[in-house]
Amino acid sequence: MNTVAALKLRNIEQDCANSLVESSQVDRMTPSLKGGGLVVLALLGMAVVAWATPLAGEAWEYDREAILDGEWSRLLTGHLTHWNFDHLFWDAATFLLLGIACVWRSVGRTVATLLGATTAISAALLLFQPQVATYRGLSGLDSALFTLLAAMIWRQSRRNGRWKLGAVAVTAGAAFLAKAAYESATGTTLFVDSSAAGFVPLASAHLIGGAVGAIVGLGGRAALR
Repeated sequence: MNTVAALKLRNIEQDCANSLVESSQVDRMTPSLKGGGLVVLALLGMAVVAWATPLAGEAWEYDREAILDGEWSRLLTGHLTHWNFDHLFWDAATFLLLGIACVWRSVGRTVATLLGATTAISAALLLFQPQVATYRGLSGLDSALFTLLAAMIWRQSRRNGRWKLGAVAVTAGAAFLAKAAYESATGTTLFVDSSAAGFVPLASAHLIGGAVGAIVGLGGRAALR
């Protein structure tokens, strides 16, 4: 895929994300948004601490050898660490935007998605990708929030008969898959200069996160509303 095509794909995904966030807004801030927003801000605060304190980043990152030696907490905290400021900025900005949009619609589904994606991504790395020695970043959770929001909007569009809104959700899902395919084929990311940061993006983490978000978003359990 050439540079022009990559830029077009990036613009499509950004437009879809903006449309999804705008469609999730309501007239007033609900108590659930306030509580869910605190969760989002707390996670972002921990990510900033991990970046600003190199020792914390090293102690929290997904490190396969350390995990196998018993440091199981790294399976959870690894997602909060980043390789450089550029990596943190894009991951955190996306997490904030999508996180607030998701909790505005459903705190339960958002929390379930974050817990599910965190566990699924780390478990998949540990069990099926032994070649991955270290892993950092919120991008897998960002992917989960993106598909969660798209799925929740799709559900709403079906209930309300707003098919144009449903088309936006479907387009967002297609853009997400195209982005994952691009990253898998090129070994680079659309938003972060991974070569400068010295890491290789894991499209599998994004796909797993995206799958979790879609499943939770399309699920019908009232307890998650």
